[in-house]
Amino acid sequence: MNEITNIQKNKVISTYIVLILGLFLFLSLYISTSSQIYTIFLITLIGMFFISIIAFSKNFFNPFYFFFIYSFLGFIDITMVSLGFRDTLIPISTSAYDKSLLIMLIWLLTFSFGYWIAFKRINIKRFFKNYNLKLQAEINPWVIFILCGTIFMFSFSSTLRSSMSLGGIVEGMSGGGAAFADQGYLLALLGFAGILPVMALYSGKKFRAIIYCLIVFIGILLTGRRSMAILTAFLPFLVYWNMRVKQIKFLHIALLTIPLIVIVMYIGAIRTAENPNFSLSNTDNQALEQLVTLGRYNGYGDNIPALVDKIDSETIQLQKFNYSLRGVEYFIPRSLWNDKPLVHSSQIVSDLVFFAGDTGRPVNAYGWAYFNFGLLGVILSGLITGAIVSCVYKIVLNRKSVILISMYALLILPLLEVFQPEAQMKIILFAVILKTLEFISKKGRFRRTSLRRNSVERIA
Repeated sequence: MNEITNIQKNKVISTYIVLILGLFLFLSLYISTSSQIYTIFLITLIGMFFISIIAFSKNFFNPFYFFFIYSFLGFIDITMVSLGFRDTLIPISTSAYDKSLLIMLIWLLTFSFGYWIAFKRINIKRFFKNYNLKLQAEINPWVIFILCGTIFMFSFSSTLRSSMSLGGIVEGMSGGGAAFADQGYLLALLGFAGILPVMALYSGKKFRAIIYCLIVFIGILLTGRRSMAILTAFLPFLVYWNMRVKQIKFLHIALLTIPLIVIVMYIGAIRTAENPNFSLSNTDNQALEQLVTLGRYNGYGDNIPALVDKIDSETIQLQKFNYSLRGVEYFIPRSLWNDKPLVHSSQIVSDLVFFAGDTGRPVNAYGWAYFNFGLLGVILSGLITGAIVSCVYKIVLNRKSVILISMYALLILPLLEVFQPEAQMKIILFAVILKTLEFISKKGRFRRTSLRRNSVERIA
C-alpha cells in the first residue's frame, strides 16, 4: 500500500513539475519574443510533451526516450526559426511554421494514443505461451560475432572508399550525397557492428565489449556518419546492459552522452564550415546560439515548413500511394534498373519541394505523412506507428532474447519512420539477416551438442 501511495505521490509531483515548467516556458517566450500567442502556445504544448517523457518515464530505454531522441532536435530547429532566432534558407509564410508545429503536435499525441491502446489492449503473451525460453538461449555468440564482423568490415571498407573518392574523409563528410548515392543498404550494413559489443557482453566479456564499442564508434565516425556512430556503437550495448545486466542510471547516461555530443558537434562544425547557410543565427546569447547550431544540422526548420507551404499553396499535390513500394525497390541495384526512381524520402522531398539534385531534405515521420496524405495521414500515421512500436516493445519485454534486444536497439528509430522507404529497407534487412544468423548459430550449437552426446554414449 505504501509503495502504491509513493508511486501516486511521485506522479502528482511530476505533473506539477511539468505544469510549472510549461508555464515558465510560455511566460519566457511571451516576454522575450514578439511571436504570436498561438505560436508560443504550440511551442509550449510540444515542450511540455517532451518534459513529460523525462518526468514520467523511469526506464531510459523505453520507446518514448527514443522518441525524444528522434523528434527533439527537429522541434528545436522549427522553434528557433519560427521565433526568429535563425534565418531561413527560403522565404516562407509564418503560417507554414505554425502549421508545422501543429502537425508535429498532432503526430505526437496520436502516436502516444496508439501506443497506449496497443499496450493496454493487445496481449502479447498469448502469442508466445508455448515458447521455450531455454531454446532462445542456445545460440553461439561468437558465430554471430564473426558473421556480423564480416558484414561490418565489408560495408566499412566500401563506405570508406566512397568517402575517399571525394578527396578524403573530411571532404566525404560534406559530400555524402554524391559519394553514397544509391548505397542506402550499404550504409545500413554498418549497423551490424552494433551487434559486436552485445555478443561480447552476452558472453560475459564486459571490458572487451567496451573496447568493441570504442572501435565501432571510431570506425563509423571515419565514414562521416556522425549520428550513426553513436547509435550503432553504444545503443545496443546500453539497451542490453539495461535489460539483462543492470538498470542504468541517468547520471551514467549523461557522463557518456555529453562528451559524445561534443565530438559530434565538432565534426559537424568541420562538415559545415564552408556552408554559409549553417552560420546564420540572430542571437547574441551564446547558449542559445549553441542550441541553434545543434538543432539545425538536419534542417527541419527549413524542410518541413517549406513542404507544408508548397502543399498548402497547391504548388505540389499530395503524393498518396506513389511511394508505397519504394522500400522494396531499395534493394534493386541501379545497375540492373537504369530508370530506377529515387528511393530515399529525403531525396524525394528535396527534388519536389526544393530543386532536382539538391541535398537530401529529411522531414521526419509527420512531415512524410503530411507529404502523402495531409492531416488525415498525420493522424493515421501517428496511431499506426504508436501501435506498432508498442507491440514490438512488449514482445522484447516478454522474451528478452539477445537477438530481439539487439534488433530493438537498432530498429526502434526506423520503426518510428515505418512508412518511409529507407526505414522499411532497414527493418527488412536487419530482421531477415539477424534471424538468419540466429538460426545458423543455433543450428551450429545443436550439432555440437548432438556430437558431444553421441560421444558420451559411445564411451558409456
